[in-house]
Amino acid sequence: MNNISGRLKRCRESIGKRQADFAETMGVTERTYINWEQGKDANADKLKNLSVYGINLHWLLTGEGEMYIGGETKGLSQAIETERSKIDASLGRINRKFHPTVLRMLKGLEDG
Repeated sequence: MNNISGRLKRCRESIGKRQADFAETMGVTERTYINWEQGKDANADKLKNLSVYGINLHWLLTGEGEMYIGGETKGLSQAIETERSKIDASLGRINRKFHPTVLRMLKGLEDG
C-alpha cells in the first residue's frame, strides 16, 4: 500500500472499524471518508484525529516508519483503551440494573 488511501483502509481494518466510525472520529461525513479511501485527496488536519487510535500520522502521509506510534502492540492497546473509554461512557447512560449483564457480554467478547 503505497498511497494514503490504501494506508487509511489498512488502519481502519487493523482496528476493526467501519468507514462510518473513522469518518466520525475525523469529523467528516462517511461519504467524504469513503472518497478518501477511494483515492481522493484527504484533509491532513482531519487525519490528525486518528491519533486517538495511536496511528502514526507520518506513516499515514508518507508510508515511512511504523503504522502505530510506538509499534503495533502499543497502537492496538491504545485503540482498545479508546474503545473501552467509549464503552464506559455509554455504560453510565444504561440503567444500573443492566450493568452486570452488559459487563458479562463484554467479558465474553474479550475472552472470545
